[in-house]
Amino acid sequence: MKLLLFSLFAITQAFLAKALETDLQFKYADTIIFEQPEKNEEIQILKYKLENVYYIVYDEKYSNSTIYQVGLKEKYIDKYCVNGNTCRVFSKPLRNTGVDSAQLIRLFEYLGSDIIEYLTPAVGHITSGCAFKNAKFIEATSTPESIYIDGLFYTDPKSKMAQAYKDQSILFNGFNEDTPLARFEWIKFISVFYGKEKEASDIFESVAFQYVCNKNLIMGNNLFARLRVAWLTSQAPNNEKWFTNDYEYFKNLLADAGATLSNENEITSYKDVKDTLTKSHFLVDISSGSSGDYTINDFYDQYRYDVNDNLLLLKEQNILRNDASQTEDGIKVWENDYAAFPHLVLLDLIYWFHPKLFFENDYNANIVKKLYAGISLNDDFPSDTPTDTGLDQTNQTNQTVVTGNSTATDSNNIQNNEKLRKRYHITHSVSSYWFRNIPRDTNIKRIPNNRCPSLLSEYVSNNICLSDASFSGDYDEYAKFDDVMTQVKNYAVIYYPIIGVVVLASLIIGFIFIKIYRKRQLERKGYNDSQKILHDTEGFVEF
Repeated sequence: MKLLLFSLFAITQAFLAKALETDLQFKYADTIIFEQPEKNEEIQILKYKLENVYYIVYDEKYSNSTIYQVGLKEKYIDKYCVNGNTCRVFSKPLRNTGVDSAQLIRLFEYLGSDIIEYLTPAVGHITSGCAFKNAKFIEATSTPESIYIDGLFYTDPKSKMAQAYKDQSILFNGFNEDTPLARFEWIKFISVFYGKEKEASDIFESVAFQYVCNKNLIMGNNLFARLRVAWLTSQAPNNEKWFTNDYEYFKNLLADAGATLSNENEITSYKDVKDTLTKSHFLVDISSGSSGDYTINDFYDQYRYDVNDNLLLLKEQNILRNDASQTEDGIKVWENDYAAFPHLVLLDLIYWFHPKLFFENDYNANIVKKLYAGISLNDDFPSDTPTDTGLDQTNQTNQTVVTGNSTATDSNNIQNNEKLRKRYHITHSVSSYWFRNIPRDTNIKRIPNNRCPSLLSEYVSNNICLSDASFSGDYDEYAKFDDVMTQVKNYAVIYYPIIGVVVLASLIIGFIFIKIYRKRQLERKGYNDSQKILHDTEGFVEF
């Protein structure tokens, strides 16, 4: 009998090893400790380095196995739950998942649109159609006795719901990572609790490949202008304070897009914020408007500018917002999206910083149409060969509202837009997915609250690596932001291959010219080639 039980146990162990077979590695998120202590991978151990909690995960096949439970306790709990560390044991896959943060929802959707069962009051507004249709909200007073949850993922260490479901709580600390790929790699952490390690690894590799591909294109090409970008949230006019939430993250994100974050983490005077904007090519303004959708007039109020001020980024219409995509009830989707789609966020920024890359290349233009055309509900997307027609007709039409027999026109906005000089190389009147341009009044896209799955998820497996095959450079579009000496240096760096070829060719031509000139001079003096040789050695004595 014992032999039979042992044989059955060995067989089930083999099946378990196959089920848990994974090559799970964390390349960017180095704050995660992941172990598979046995060769047959019968157990998986997860731990965040700065937390004293070990998460022990095993397959649900063994949840009712007395033999396995004893082995689990003896082998792992006694090993890891010592020296001030605690353990929480989970049977995979989790079937009654709770989520205590809206920012996590998109990551779960990669692994399945109906994984999330419960949302806590801390989630707030839902921008995911999948969660809108499938998940249920629980009360703040819920307990394990009233509502059964076998895994509650949370991000706030002070979460009251995590305290109530202490034994079922799982801290997701990915939002403390400083780089986009490290933050996204925490999808692998989630996947362990559902037995979807391979799926998560494949998703991550696809996203990372596309992210790195476009990053390297920008970083390794001197034809691109190196931009200075301010990314600010304003508390003015009530308080003279401008700051950047998640400073290191956006600093790294902009660096990958070939830009430098031009502002300090916090600015506390109008003089300093104006100095920052004066030296910046772009402003990404995350401030809240006084009422309704944020417009250029809100920018004037927040930063004490007006349309007549000599601010170059204002004249060039380089002020962006990250609220171009909103739900039907006006909630922007950025906060719940940006960490889950790093490759598309990077593409969005490149789309605004270097539009010539897209509209001078049919391949890249098709990427834009494929990625954004299926998502936008009220924007007209440009053709492969756009034309510059000044202020786009759509924006002017949107500024005119017909009410009965009368036409009410926001004359101030029209006058402001007319005074703002356009960049000449492209109309660029359409926003991308998350970003819109407020001086040009590009449209806000309204997304149905119940759309599931997210269309963005469908682009993970598509190849959206840009091409610079026909790109001729864009520094000339931004040169006016630099002084003359800086322009000379930058042009020298950008065109050093051409300069090198020209200099080399000039030296060769000069050498040939000198040789011909000397030969003609000697011929005029009556020397032939053999006499020239004698002449050249004249005055030397051989020993």
